[in-house]
Amino acid sequence: MRHLGLVFVLLSLSSLQLFAFQRLVPGDRLWSYEEAHDGFMGWVIDQLEAAGFDAPKQGEEFAWSKYLSPVDTTDVPQKWDIVKFLDEKGEGHGALVLDMGKNGPVVKKPIGDGLVILMAIDNSQVVGYLRPHKANSRDAPHI
Repeated sequence: MRHLGLVFVLLSLSSLQLFAFQRLVPGDRLWSYEEAHDGFMGWVIDQLEAAGFDAPKQGEEFAWSKYLSPVDTTDVPQKWDIVKFLDEKGEGHGALVLDMGKNGPVVKKPIGDGLVILMAIDNSQVVGYLRPHKANSRDAPHI
């Protein structure tokens, strides 16, 4: 989870300003594959690669902006978008969008030891989305 905050570059610190921003920006900082393939972002890399999206390769030095694009929260999220959301305590979490529910996205989120939890998130909890770049996936959106 330590890389999640680095990938999701936010311009404000207070929760009031955080909700007003409503857009995440992938960073241009260079990462080594080994450095990025840890915790949540390692899980994301594995999930996106398995689904046929462009993803960092072992030994590669890369910027997240090569693989992820910002999505306005006014746009409808798509399957495989990365979402950052706040829980009831105001703590930030990341997950992958599976579908869109009545009041927000339905997501899968890793909880440790190879397990994931499926959950619905209310739109009011969403900080922003990042969309993976298409490779050869039938599920991949055209960017």
